[in-house]
Amino acid sequence: MEACRSGKQYPGNFGEAEYLTEAVNLYAASLRANKLLRYDAASHTITNAADANKYLSREYRQGWDPESI
Repeated sequence: MEACRSGKQYPGNFGEAEYLTEAVNLYAASLRANKLLRYDAASHTITNAADANKYLSREYRQGWDPESI
């Protein structure tokens, strides 16, 4: 509320949350793969364990993909 009233940028914004979310998701992928992962941020892929890349995306059931909803 205070940020809206004063017009000042709130320190926790969506632009910063993107990187934090990516880090948390990579941590979860590392736990599931049970190994230290090397991540290429430019291509959004794990470079040292190709099988761990499956944890970075999701396959949706028919009719439930984001484009259909």
